[in-house]
Amino acid sequence: MTRFLKYLFAALSIVLSLALAGCGTASDSNDDASPTGSLEIHLTDHREAIGDFARLDVEIDTVRLHPKRLLSLRKSDWLDLKPVVSSVDLTQVTEKRTIAIWRGELPTGRFEALHLKLKGADGELKESDEATPVTDEARPIRLPFDIRANDVTRIVVDLVVLDMSDHPKRGYEVHVRGYELYYNNALADKVPPG
Repeated sequence: MTRFLKYLFAALSIVLSLALAGCGTASDSNDDASPTGSLEIHLTDHREAIGDFARLDVEIDTVRLHPKRLLSLRKSDWLDLKPVVSSVDLTQVTEKRTIAIWRGELPTGRFEALHLKLKGADGELKESDEATPVTDEARPIRLPFDIRANDVTRIVVDLVVLDMSDHPKRGYEVHVRGYELYYNNALADKVPPG
């Protein structure tokens, strides 16, 4: 049994030595910076109940991205991006009009989800000229996309305002209806399709 343990320890020592020799820093293997690509995130609003409003401002807290390499959707796994535009009047971004809420360079990689985290929404109805509360129902969405070296990835998040007042204790709500994904201005994916 002692001979077996000696061989086992010798084998483990060799494996551990090889593993440590293979570990190095990124600068050991590549003196250049990591490749990057451009990401743009835009907002638009799908018609539905937006026509009821003279003004409907949504306040954007954070744009959150979830990298593909991680296995869970824990809070700490998300990459938070501070928007360059903190408030958007959704009545101004209908009929294929969009507004860029974030632009920048990110390291290349794969992502699997996006969450447009709102601080709140406040609207004014056309008919009554009074402030109307709007509930934030914009949840994280599954959105597989890549940041590619020297390419521009553009995501257009399509929000929709729904009048849910025919349901008890509900009113106007903001939801994510879908998205469009572009690489270098070429449409790659659209949800819902059409």
